[in-house]
Amino acid sequence: MVKYILFDLDGTLTDSGPGICKAAQIGLAAVGIKEDNMRSLRDFVGPPLAYSFKTFYGLEKADVDTAIEEFRKYYNETGIYENIPYPGIVTALEAFKKKKILMGIASSKPEDLVYRVLEHFDMKKYFDVIRGSVPLSDPETTKEQVMTWALEELYALQKGTKKYDIKPYTAMVGDRNYDIDAAKSVGVRSIGVTYGYGSEDELKNAGADKICSSAADLPKFIAQM
Repeated sequence: MVKYILFDLDGTLTDSGPGICKAAQIGLAAVGIKEDNMRSLRDFVGPPLAYSFKTFYGLEKADVDTAIEEFRKYYNETGIYENIPYPGIVTALEAFKKKKILMGIASSKPEDLVYRVLEHFDMKKYFDVIRGSVPLSDPETTKEQVMTWALEELYALQKGTKKYDIKPYTAMVGDRNYDIDAAKSVGVRSIGVTYGYGSEDELKNAGADKICSSAADLPKFIAQM
């Protein structure tokens, strides 16, 4: 039985790809890389920015820092709003709330931007815990770290005098292998969603416990866990 759910944000709650891809294109241009294939930039949706610029384009640290700076100049003002909630996700969140399931966000997006997105779409009210990366103190915060922080806060919200391990009762919902890998690393179950930016093969290979193709079907999948 699932009593706690952690959600990724980009590609899981909202379709943030257009703004992220445009910002990544601008960041790469700042270090001399012209990337006109917007589809190839979809890999930036999900993982931490430092990881993406290093892994997908082989940038050294100085260029990574420059690319991230230019990415944020565009994204923080404009790209963040090139974004829309997935069909059915609000109805799913309302269903979980009615069942008194505690919900949290565990996102690689900077935490202040996570709050801005949730407030912009009036979705903040559904979540008991909201955690993102903290780029000013650690630009390479991992998904496992963010998820661990969120779990600690959910644990602290338990009522009563007897606390228990919440991990067996927790599911992580995300669209990329990074979400599934992190869930396995911290010891919680996972649902991979194919309506986001990861493929079914990617999620299967990562070891997702269940794979869901529609946000509207999430309550059904959670009920089966």
